[in-house]
Amino acid sequence: MTQTNFSHIPLPLSVQTAMIETGVWTADCPVSLNRLSLVQFEHHDFHHTIHYDGSFVVFDVLAPHVENIMRHLFLQRFPIHSAKRIELFNGSDEASMSVNNSSAFNFRTIAGTTRVSLHGYGAAIDINPIQNPCLCNPKVAGDKGYSTVEVWPAEGTAYLNRANQRPGMIESIVDVFAENGFREWGGSWDHKPDYHHFQVTRPLVELLASMTKDHGDRLFRAYVHHKDIGPLNEGTAAEYLEDPEKFMKTRLG
Repeated sequence: MTQTNFSHIPLPLSVQTAMIETGVWTADCPVSLNRLSLVQFEHHDFHHTIHYDGSFVVFDVLAPHVENIMRHLFLQRFPIHSAKRIELFNGSDEASMSVNNSSAFNFRTIAGTTRVSLHGYGAAIDINPIQNPCLCNPKVAGDKGYSTVEVWPAEGTAYLNRANQRPGMIESIVDVFAENGFREWGGSWDHKPDYHHFQVTRPLVELLASMTKDHGDRLFRAYVHHKDIGPLNEGTAAEYLEDPEKFMKTRLG
């Protein structure tokens, strides 16, 4: 099977302009436009048709690994209904989810908080939100049994039984994301399961955002290949900025 459209490139000016005009990126974003990349890929849909126009905007250091993820999903024929950038929905996560669109970058806060989502760093990806909904404000009864729950998007209610695996449900590809550095899966969260959501851990993302691209590339590749890069916490980025070369030598040898 010929693969012709798996790549990652700096953001074209047309994409930058669209992101600014729709408010998907603003000057308050923790990463600049020149640190974001466009990942382009092919994907199968639920009718086994190949689409050649899949695209995600992600943090540049993560881009080759996201490209690798999408290539794996294509080869596995994992179905993705739609993969269009969030500016095509005017930055509305709700509008994107309601039509089962998979997406990545969007500068916004975590729902119900003032904290910037990791989507705002280009370090989180959502896949098939209808087949993999978010369970918000759940009231738990028994062992992870939810007596009442708000489901986003509402169409995802039919997929709350995760034991009944159907096409497009995410459990079969969790390892593919983890093997490429996206080791935090929202479906494993007890307080608010978010089945469509994958992210790089926040302390690592904040560190990468403070680094030069070269240093970030080296560190994230080491992380993906399970090299010990030392402890990560809220102060690690400040440690790097104090002496970048010393930090890299200490962490990577």
